[in-house]
Amino acid sequence: MDNQEIIQNIKNLSQSFSLQRNERQKRRKLSSEDFDLISKTGYLMMSVPIQYGGTWINIEQSLPQICEALRVLAQGDSSVSLVSAMHPAVLSNWLCPSPIPSFLQNQWDSQCNEIFSEIKSGAQWGTITSEPGSGGDVSKTIADAIPDGNGKYLISGKKHFGSGSGVLTNMMTSAIPEGDDKPDLFYINYKNVPWDNSKGIKLVAEWDAHGMTATQSHSMEFKNFPAKRIVFSGEYNPNKLSHAIGPCLFIAVVIGVVDIAFETAKSIILKKNTSIRAYEKVEFIKVEQDYWLINKAYDGLIQEIKAGSANTVQLAKASMADLSESILTRICRIIGGSTLSRNSPFGFWCQDVKALGFLRPPWALAYDVMNDKIFQK
Repeated sequence: MDNQEIIQNIKNLSQSFSLQRNERQKRRKLSSEDFDLISKTGYLMMSVPIQYGGTWINIEQSLPQICEALRVLAQGDSSVSLVSAMHPAVLSNWLCPSPIPSFLQNQWDSQCNEIFSEIKSGAQWGTITSEPGSGGDVSKTIADAIPDGNGKYLISGKKHFGSGSGVLTNMMTSAIPEGDDKPDLFYINYKNVPWDNSKGIKLVAEWDAHGMTATQSHSMEFKNFPAKRIVFSGEYNPNKLSHAIGPCLFIAVVIGVVDIAFETAKSIILKKNTSIRAYEKVEFIKVEQDYWLINKAYDGLIQEIKAGSANTVQLAKASMADLSESILTRICRIIGGSTLSRNSPFGFWCQDVKALGFLRPPWALAYDVMNDKIFQK
């Protein structure tokens, strides 16, 4: 199965999800059956290198196709698409690593073989890296990790925004290893573990948001919870192409939501063409303008990725988040007060794009990155 077949499978699945839109948008939790269906489309294999039997070649060739799959999936179910976006985002550590020191090569190869073999058997990845008070900055991690004496670690600390909790197999996280002065990356599995503190994990707060309502982005507290450490994470380099993976994936989800909202609104508005009022006409022209701009911005970003550049990814993400919120707000004004009903899809879509704007990195951290690029050259 190649990527074009996988994308078509995702499109078919998304269309089936869209038939259940009213019920899906009211959900407060994920369905494991949805992720079984996603696995059957071949989507997970898009994040497995070809040498391990998957379809991943490199960022330039593979990332745009994964983005296309997520954009299509978001049109059917935005929460499921967002959680699915975590899988390739997290795996970027193994898909495009920093140069591996020779003395770690065997351990690295062994870890890669283990991880990609599990994915081929259906394992799906997510992340619970953020900590309260960190503003999304992983460098401010205070959770700690103590060696257990058997090659693994025991993690303790509070984490939140664990999208996919209870559904995804492995979750990436961060902690400060004993004896180190800065955080490193680890991965954990609490899918079938009780969250009552009896096994080292406690549910602090269930996800209860206005946007992306069904992502199960729970808050958790860990106490001596078993974890595996990534063999080598390398030095952080904001200009490294791999750092464009996460933002691009989340942008794709945003655009998918905007796509279906625009398409649905346009069909409604054009049907009442003879009775549409002046304000509604002007606002919809502005929607058309913003939708044209957001598509051009997305196409431009994808072309940059294909050319091997990640210089403007944060600028692109922030710009498209602003445009998507503008589009959905205008659409809701045009359609009217009915969009406030939980039986209308537009209110949900509007909150979804607002929620997506905060993601990886959140606004304050995103502007710190853009400030460094623009003013501190």
